[in-house]
Amino acid sequence: LFSGVAYILPHAVSLHAKTSHRIYLKNMLLTEDGESILPKWSGFLQCFLNTSQLRPTASRENFYEDELLAQAREELSKCISDYLTNLSGSNPDLLREIIRIHFMAIKSMACEDEEFFRTFIPFFKFETNMGELTGKELLTHTEPVSYALDMNQFHRTSALMLSQNQLLVNACYVYDAQLLRMMQEYDSSFVAYPLEYTTFEEFLSEPPAEAFRKAKRLLDSAQEALRPFGCTAELKAFSPAQLPVFYMLDENADIKREIQHSRENAHDLFFSMLDAFAEEVQDSRAALFLNWNNDLIQKLVSLENPARQKTCIEILYVQHLLTGRFPMQGGEMALLNQNLIKLIEWGLS
Repeated sequence: LFSGVAYILPHAVSLHAKTSHRIYLKNMLLTEDGESILPKWSGFLQCFLNTSQLRPTASRENFYEDELLAQAREELSKCISDYLTNLSGSNPDLLREIIRIHFMAIKSMACEDEEFFRTFIPFFKFETNMGELTGKELLTHTEPVSYALDMNQFHRTSALMLSQNQLLVNACYVYDAQLLRMMQEYDSSFVAYPLEYTTFEEFLSEPPAEAFRKAKRLLDSAQEALRPFGCTAELKAFSPAQLPVFYMLDENADIKREIQHSRENAHDLFFSMLDAFAEEVQDSRAALFLNWNNDLIQKLVSLENPARQKTCIEILYVQHLLTGRFPMQGGEMALLNQNLIKLIEWGLS
């Protein structure tokens, strides 16, 4: 149905960018809009095509939508797909460069076409807590893989899971989660599941029984400090030892925090609506785990001044919220500022 050539653009383009093509009917230019003929993901191409069989519309600005046009669209899609697929064997370096520039469009193609997926999945790159890994490297990973659907969630938990040698994939980018699910269908030995199904407490060990007796004063101070924020304090032992605390909240607590953050920044008009949303969220849990393996926590345990213990816990709590990119609420930032001033005063006294 067609003759012509399709050029792969040397620069990245948006999936929704309107690319100019030149479509000829019997060697006469009919249109520069290939939307009706080319697949939706072909925005990284610029085509020059000639046809003698498709029927033009009365205005001679496009083609009739009929079975012949559908057949032409399918043939063009297969031609482009076959060319890229053949590159995986004939010129893999060129294919890697094309994927590097036009990864969004090619990932979109892989999600729609099973054969295309099988060809390209080894070349796709995924961000993980163990560095950037290819699809091929993920498929050879023998242990189950977790994936985060939220960027903040990925950053909050990367270090904890890495210390347990648990692979975590950042799947918040478009198509990545779908590709991971397709990888499980493609290879039954590959297991991947969303991070919300991971029980973080399995990474948190119970410290020795004697630890709870030694840390009782610190735990009491921490409970007092965190109670206004709907958070409890618990003593655990976990890796990495450099991490003094780890803040964990369930889905309901996360929703409540988001609602409270919105309420503090919203107009009075929306207060009642946000309060109603908050009332519907029940049985939430948020906890700050103190790491018995951490040197700083050990020093706080031996500190005999409960007021100073409370101040230090408040600083660790807010600092962990900031590094975890949690939405701040209820004067938490003010708490950090006040306590930092206290620390400076202690150092000067």
